[in-house]
Amino acid sequence: EFVIEEINKAGGIKSLGGAKIEMVFVDDKSISTTSVSEYERLIDAEKVVAFIGPYPSAPQMTVFPLADRHRVPVFGFGGAPILKEPLKYSRVFSLPLVVILDTVVKNTFDFARECNIPIEGLAQINYGTTTGSLMKGLFEESVERAGVSRDKIVMNELYSAKADDLRPVVLKAKAAGARIVIFGGGVEHAILWSKACFGLDYYPLVFNPWTTGAAAIETWRGLGDK
Repeated sequence: EFVIEEINKAGGIKSLGGAKIEMVFVDDKSISTTSVSEYERLIDAEKVVAFIGPYPSAPQMTVFPLADRHRVPVFGFGGAPILKEPLKYSRVFSLPLVVILDTVVKNTFDFARECNIPIEGLAQINYGTTTGSLMKGLFEESVERAGVSRDKIVMNELYSAKADDLRPVVLKAKAAGARIVIFGGGVEHAILWSKACFGLDYYPLVFNPWTTGAAAIETWRGLGDK
């Protein structure tokens, strides 16, 4: 908003005769189907000419192909989807994944120390997108760079992004003794994870940095009153 205001104050887009930039904001709740429907609605109803977002990888994987079909550019951020077909109208701007993961791991450990939880029983559980696969491969070295030995890791796995039940994953984490979990997934995955943990009486420290996750009101609504 600040950048748009500054550009408009300075005379707008000079190459377009001083045209002013107008922002249309939409919350897709990090849900792929919502991302697609909102993208198409904004083109048809709002006559939007370019998009910033969505995030994370799963919505990007569904929206990016639409950008080429409609010829309306999408500038994603934060994710790292790798699609087989070449895409002309989509770009991702992001820090290198290794930098992002190093920051996530360090913040997780700092948070655990604040909670007086020993740095042991580490787990990274991510959904099976391209980004999740890359994070899985980078996790052990990232833990070492944070000053913690690899033998503290008890689990580093992917689950299907299409999973509708995460109890098997939660059972495996519980059996492995995971006490600190870095969990990746969208709102729907955060709901499944939380319900599975509640149902199995398992309460590790969970750090969900990849999307809105447990911080989103949609997650709490999805969990219900209990």
